[in-house]
Amino acid sequence: MKLLLAIFLISTIVITALYYKEFKQEGVFRVDTFIDGVKDILPVALIIAVATGVSVVMSNGEIQDTIISWGESLLKDAGGGVVGVLAYLFYLPMSFIVPSSSGLAAATMPVIAPIADLVGSSKEVMVAAFATASGLINMMAPTIASLMGGLALAGVSYRDWLKRSAPIMAVFAIISITVIAIFGAL
Repeated sequence: MKLLLAIFLISTIVITALYYKEFKQEGVFRVDTFIDGVKDILPVALIIAVATGVSVVMSNGEIQDTIISWGESLLKDAGGGVVGVLAYLFYLPMSFIVPSSSGLAAATMPVIAPIADLVGSSKEVMVAAFATASGLINMMAPTIASLMGGLALAGVSYRDWLKRSAPIMAVFAIISITVIAIFGAL
């Protein structure tokens, strides 16, 4: 992954150097084209970078091991279904706080997956808890740009959206919790 990122960055610099004269305006080098090209992916890349940085600090500072040990001691007697439901309930507020699914996964999976292994739950159940909780929040949270943009384009107020969608979201949540509990117990 790091190699791929380095190749893209070096390619960008080389292409920019080759076409420098076309991007030059009044003696000042313009980076507008570069900024226009990366503006859509830069926020996600920054969130993933920060989440990865947090993960590295937690791992190198042995904080991650402490959290994993603490999580194991709390959940060792709970069944796999209970652990799955607790993971789902953990990911609901976390998905609201960290609206980037990839950033949330990068920040939390290095801790959640080992805890799941140690308490006898499966990683698949943890991923299902993550995906369903994140998906539910992504359909409701005002911090999700695609949701708010879609509502604006459709001419629907956020309040109306919540009124109409809350019952079906509650049904989705109940189904998700039930399925996670069943498959976690298997």
